[in-house]
Amino acid sequence: MDRGKLMDFRRIARLRERRARSGFFRHRRGTTTIEFAMVAVPFLGLLTAIFETGFVFFENAQLQEATEAASRALLTNSVQSGISYQTFLNQYVCPRLSTMFTCANLQMAVNVVGGDTSWGAVSASDTQNNIYSGSYNPNTLLPVPAAQQIAVLRVVYPMSQVAGILTGGAFGGGGPIGVMHTGQQFINGNWVNMLMGIYAFQVEP
Repeated sequence: MDRGKLMDFRRIARLRERRARSGFFRHRRGTTTIEFAMVAVPFLGLLTAIFETGFVFFENAQLQEATEAASRALLTNSVQSGISYQTFLNQYVCPRLSTMFTCANLQMAVNVVGGDTSWGAVSASDTQNNIYSGSYNPNTLLPVPAAQQIAVLRVVYPMSQVAGILTGGAFGGGGPIGVMHTGQQFINGNWVNMLMGIYAFQVEP
C-alpha cells in the first residue's frame, strides 16, 4: 500500500471519529428534559410540604380564633348550665369555623382551676393537647365556671393530611418514619395533625 492510500485511510478514520463525537457527545437535544426529571421530584415535594404546612397553620389560626370567641360566652357567664360539650361546640364554636372543619370531629374540655388567686394552680395537664388520647364523651355536661373562677378552655381537631408530606403518607402510608410524626397522633389508622385552640380566662363577677 502506497503512502497516499494510507493517508486517505487515516483521514477517513479521523472523519468517522469526529462524526461519532459530534453525534453522541455533542448532541444535546433532550438534556433539559432529563435535568427537569431529576429536579422535579424534590422540587414538587418541597412545594407540597410548604403548601401543607401553610394549610395547617391557617386552620389552626381559625380554631384558635373560634376558641377565643367561644370562651367569651363562659367569661361573661352567659352560658346556661346543663348543656353538653357537643351542644356548646355546635352553638359557639362551629359557626365560627369554615367548611374545612367537620364539626362532629371537634372535641373540647373545660378545666375549672379555682378562684381569682389560683392562676398559679394551672398545671400542664390543663393545657396539654391530650384530649384525644383518652375516652371522650360528647354528651358530657359542660362544667360552667362560677363568677370570679379561673378556667381553661381547650378545643382540638384532628386535621387529615392534605398530600401526605407532613404525615409521611407519601413515603409508604406513614411507615416507620417517626421523626415525621412529631406533634401528631395515630387515629383510626391514620396519622393526623392535631390542632388545638386554648384560652385561659377568669369569669366576670
